[in-house]
Amino acid sequence: MRRWLAVKLVVLGGLVALGGLAMSAMVSVWRPRFRTDTFGNVGIFNMLGVEPAAWWLFAFMLGTAAGAVLRRTLAAMAVVVGVLAVMTFGLFTLSDHYATPSRVVTADQTTVTSQDVRLVEHAWLDPAGREIAETPPGACPRGVDAGRNDSARTAYEECLIGKGYRHVVYFHGHDRFWRFQLIDAAILLAGAAGLGLVTVRAVRRAS
Repeated sequence: MRRWLAVKLVVLGGLVALGGLAMSAMVSVWRPRFRTDTFGNVGIFNMLGVEPAAWWLFAFMLGTAAGAVLRRTLAAMAVVVGVLAVMTFGLFTLSDHYATPSRVVTADQTTVTSQDVRLVEHAWLDPAGREIAETPPGACPRGVDAGRNDSARTAYEECLIGKGYRHVVYFHGHDRFWRFQLIDAAILLAGAAGLGLVTVRAVRRAS
């Protein structure tokens, strides 16, 4: 029984992973038509490379394990949705630590943000060369809507640049695309393997 179930999980899981790779291939073909970022846009990133295969396999194993343990369809579905939401947010947050972010000091942060990069943090460098999270109050006149109005924000930042302040941008460049893909996939595959063991043990106990 245990061996039969393990074989079924491997075969079905393999088919699920192949389906994920097929979707990744289709997205890769059509994506250039829309000129969408592949690394900075996490939604697109998760649909390219090996990510879909890893995510689909993890979701399949999660659903199987939840069903085997809970033996209630609605409860298992709720667990799958909840865990996938947590995992998506968790991997996105964790990915900032997959590598040391690059650091750029610039008068115009769009030289970085306009590229296909994954932003980590923004700070300021004051005229004395000290890195600060926020500029000091009164450094430049700032309207109440400077955070929402583009022209007001641009005028405020131009004033700061004129006084010697500079943007400090921490980011991961597109050259780390496959590193992040493979680390994400390794985490998801390890989780899928663990869930497969949970399924086999749950079914064995129930039989």
